[in-house]
Amino acid sequence: MSKHASTSPGEDLEELDLMIDNMETASQEMEVKKILDGLRGVRAGRVVQGGAWVSYHADTITMEKICAALQQAGYQAGVFQNSDPPVTGTSAE
Repeated sequence: MSKHASTSPGEDLEELDLMIDNMETASQEMEVKKILDGLRGVRAGRVVQGGAWVSYHADTITMEKICAALQQAGYQAGVFQNSDPPVTGTSAE
């Protein structure tokens, strides 16, 4: 995974893979997608079974705040991998 993903010239984004252990239904996936889409600084979010992939502006929002927003909604969200520095298996709890 690269340090920065660029979706348009001059737009540097961080990438974050999240584990969401208790997201098990399609309605929960839709809720998580809605939460991610509503966070200022999150550019894109793709929800997959058991987790999500997010690209975000690190100068606007942190990975801890992304996880906290999901945790406040009752989800067991933690960082699987982030792009800067590459870290796997950590938790933002």
